Amino acid sequence: LGGVERFTSDMASFNAFRRYFVSTAIDQLFAGGDLDKDNTGTASQTARLNYFGRINYNYQQKYLIEFVWRYDGSYIFPAEKRFGFFPGISAGWKISDENFWKNNVSIINDLKLRASWGKTGNDLITPYQYLASYSLSNRTYVFNTTVEAKLLSELRIPNPNVTWEVAQQTNIGFDGHMLNNKFFFSFDYFRNLRSNILIQRNASVPSSTGLTLPAENIGKVSN
Repeated sequence: LGGVERFTSDMASFNAFRRYFVSTAIDQLFAGGDLDKDNTGTASQTARLNYFGRINYNYQQKYLIEFVWRYDGSYIFPAEKRFGFFPGISAGWKISDENFWKNNVSIINDLKLRASWGKTGNDLITPYQYLASYSLSNRTYVFNTTVEAKLLSELRIPNPNVTWEVAQQTNIGFDGHMLNNKFFFSFDYFRNLRSNILIQRNASVPSSTGLTLPAENIGKVSN
């Protein structure tokens, strides 16, 4: 292809290149010129890398503890924001098996206290928000005597800091039986805090600028 100088001096070669490619970096058929084209083709790449594990400890069915973790990487994010560590821990205590309980609280014959906390990450968002992206427009223009319909327009301002949305779950509760298992009772306190939710800032730039701010990890929701 030989560079820009060759194309400007040899318009025929330039037209041939322009007809079939928007850029050599985008070598799929959909991005080429429509003249004499009766097929299409696209390509994409995705990649994820995940490590996870679990450790359990159980002592006499009385003391229970579990630790779980995930270390997740996703192609959705830039290299320095790509991986996230998401741990979780839960514990249980069969307090009704303790001697001080058996000897003093006969009405409740079974009682278990429990608590848990954990984090999870979400990458189910629009991909490549950290890159400037473009779209092929349907508008047409005339180049020499040929009507062309391959125009690129910028879609959004990139956000180089985009990263995982995070949910933290906390649960505290107890379960029990009383009166020789005639009655069962249970209690739960639950809290879910989602943070780093992708939302756009409001009223940060005037509409006269023509800019659309990118989504940022600034949102929070608590349940």
